[in-house]
Amino acid sequence: MTDSRHDQAVSEVGGFSVSLDPTRRVYLVESGRKGVAWLRLMARGVSGHGSLTYGRTAVGELAAAVARITEHDWPLTLTPTSAGTITDLSALSGLDLAADGSELAGTVLAPVAGLLTSSLRHVANPTVLRAGGPLNVVPGEAEALLDGRFVPGFGEDFLSEIARLAGPAVDIEVIDLTAADESDPRHLIVDAMHRSLREEDPGHSSCPTAPRPPPTTPPSHPSASPVTGSPHSSCRPASTSPPCSTVSTNAFRWSP
Repeated sequence: MTDSRHDQAVSEVGGFSVSLDPTRRVYLVESGRKGVAWLRLMARGVSGHGSLTYGRTAVGELAAAVARITEHDWPLTLTPTSAGTITDLSALSGLDLAADGSELAGTVLAPVAGLLTSSLRHVANPTVLRAGGPLNVVPGEAEALLDGRFVPGFGEDFLSEIARLAGPAVDIEVIDLTAADESDPRHLIVDAMHRSLREEDPGHSSCPTAPRPPPTTPPSHPSASPVTGSPHSSCRPASTSPPCSTVSTNAFRWSP
């Protein structure tokens, strides 16, 4: 049973530090997470015997769309939250994390390279492909399922780019669209984390390097999943994500 008196909770990830050198450690605290877009890509075309020439086929169109999405180099997409985190981590580590395409492997931030790199840009991974039956029959339909994660506040931009990459020959169906979660960096629970870290590990740093004064009363977060430890790093929140209902792209249709 959930106690309705609590509006914040600590969730997954976190609970670890990254050593910048033998005497300095940095702790990353997730205060938000990216939105989720699960999509179905469907291509349709002529069906017939495999010995004939057809030109464009459903499998060919879908394969090309999947290749374009997979090979797409998603650019760095910063919110006010992640921009502040990058500034703080760059100052602490001496690395230029704001440079798009910065390589973290082999640096002091290598242990969290995957988390940081993924949290600063959209991610789209095709995970399932379906088409055909008999080997000698060209299928009339081909389907791919895609797991997409978009930066908070940029859901519509992400879906529009997926539609562009998929192309006009591929229909896109939204299976699930989940808005990003966020929490306020001034919340009392964030300040409590800073105080605990200062007491338990005086040699640590956290991002931001100094907590902001907490408000006198905790803000209300009716639909937010609050502060947790994670890749978005630091005690800053992810910026507000638009409600799912605001995402409107003509190339998309919605599952019932």
